[in-house]
Amino acid sequence: MKYCISCGAELNDNARYCPKCGSSQSDNRDVGSSGAIWGILGFLFPFVGLILYFAMRNDDPRSARAAGKGTLIGAIFYAAIIIGLQVLVFMLTRIRL
Repeated sequence: MKYCISCGAELNDNARYCPKCGSSQSDNRDVGSSGAIWGILGFLFPFVGLILYFAMRNDDPRSARAAGKGTLIGAIFYAAIIIGLQVLVFMLTRIRL
């Protein structure tokens, strides 16, 4: 299976141009990793995932996209937990016993 060297879109094995971005695929190579490990790392450590996204976006766009998605999901998840805990503390301090 091949992936676009510019945008990371999935391509047919004998595609010469990317149907998504239109770039030539003359220097196309198979991308080895699925990127799942980069997505998990981005989720657990969003700042590291953001750095990985920018570092890998030209060489391995599929793994970079996985790291970016993990970073976004992780940041939203951690923000929701922090906001939820702050609301809980606020409500608990308002209860008068």
